[in-house]
Amino acid sequence: MTIEIHKAEEFPLHNPNPVFQVDLAGKLIFANPAANELLSHGQLNATNRITGKLLDLCKESQKVGTLLEQEHNFQGRFYSISAVTLESTVNVYVHDITEQKLSNRKIMDQHAQLIQSEKLASLGQLAAGIAHEINNPVGYISSNLVTMGEYFSTLKRILLLHQKNLETTDSSEQLNCINEIERLSDEEGLDFILGDLETIVSESHNGALLVSEIIMSLRDFARTDDADKTVFDINEGVKSTLKIVWNQLKYKCRIEENYGELPLFDCYPGELNQVFLNILVNASQAIESDGLIKISTSLEDGDKAIIISFSDNGCGIEEEDLEKLFDPFYTTKSVGEGTGLGLYISYSLIKESYGGSIQVKSTYGKGSEFIIRLPIGE
Repeated sequence: MTIEIHKAEEFPLHNPNPVFQVDLAGKLIFANPAANELLSHGQLNATNRITGKLLDLCKESQKVGTLLEQEHNFQGRFYSISAVTLESTVNVYVHDITEQKLSNRKIMDQHAQLIQSEKLASLGQLAAGIAHEINNPVGYISSNLVTMGEYFSTLKRILLLHQKNLETTDSSEQLNCINEIERLSDEEGLDFILGDLETIVSESHNGALLVSEIIMSLRDFARTDDADKTVFDINEGVKSTLKIVWNQLKYKCRIEENYGELPLFDCYPGELNQVFLNILVNASQAIESDGLIKISTSLEDGDKAIIISFSDNGCGIEEEDLEKLFDPFYTTKSVGEGTGLGLYISYSLIKESYGGSIQVKSTYGKGSEFIIRLPIGE
């Protein structure tokens, strides 16, 4: 926005935007009609001096001696306010940017909805695999519970005999109890039961933890990010995303992981997890069998950026497709296998939200590498 600096006698009276001039103490010298309307809503005190945020801006302009621009909210409207100090006065120029703000907010809301839709579409495509990953531990936990029920029945019979033996004073009855305990212990394999109980309890506990981790990964992935960024462990984000897509990967490839020591990154975690998922799913779809996906994270020389690399030995990308790879709705997949938005959203998020980049290296027939660069501190 270009500001034309005027002397008092040169102020544009018919400018639709508020323009006014005050002395160095904040007393109003001149105001065009639009400024009079704005200032009439509690921005002037009884001595005709400006107050509040406007006064603060004018004082700051006097300190720095240059044009200052700030955004403020008055009466439910958004304004861009510029102030410049001349010899003994401060000129103030006001522009109503409410419509621009609302338009930007609408665009951001639409962008967030697009990201959330892509998340749900990704989860829909992976739903069967995720269900299988959950069903496996649930299956052996259920089986273990049946076995534990049988063991409990045997242990209960033996414990009741011990109790009976302790309560009776009849020596012959005590002998019968001991003989029955020994018979049951041998017949049911008490030593084996005690050893196996430890194993199946440990297995069930590990299975429950695995289910919990998958559900937590799904929750973190599917959530809508809050308005404020949060510090995030990128290594943990990649690992969490791997759990979601693991069923799609484990039958066709190996995973090699090499995580460097990274600082926590200020971001929207759900956005980055979406990027990781899109790239991992593409790598999986590029591999038919006996494949390899390598994942590495590191700090760029000078600790200026975080580097996340995903490489595969799949079919690779043809040279003419590389230029269109991040175009919206571009896909080489069959109908129903993809939306054509995954890589477009990934590229947009990394570039627009974090000032980063995604570089793609690919040789057709040999594989591809996606390299994400996230500047630190931007």
